Amino acid sequence: MQRALSLLKSPAIVALAVGLALAGCAKQKLPDNANGLGLNNGATPGTQQDFTVNVGDRIFFETDSSALTSQARETLDRQAQWLARYTNYP
Repeated sequence: MQRALSLLKSPAIVALAVGLALAGCAKQKLPDNANGLGLNNGATPGTQQDFTVNVGDRIFFETDSSALTSQARETLDRQAQWLARYTNYP
């Protein structure tokens, strides 16, 4: 019994025991997305979060320019498609 108590006084033994205890903990499996595609990043389809995360809620212009970049046009196209699909978006 005394030997066991003396082992607990060693920081290395305590650290090893804690490490083994934590390593033995099971990791939680993330739930599959409802649509099965894995594309919505946890956002419910048709919500503002879905729009922001998966479509993009803003575009950016070049400095001192009002012309749309090709990336901005692609974002606007995705926004239009999304808005046509989810007509109840506020």
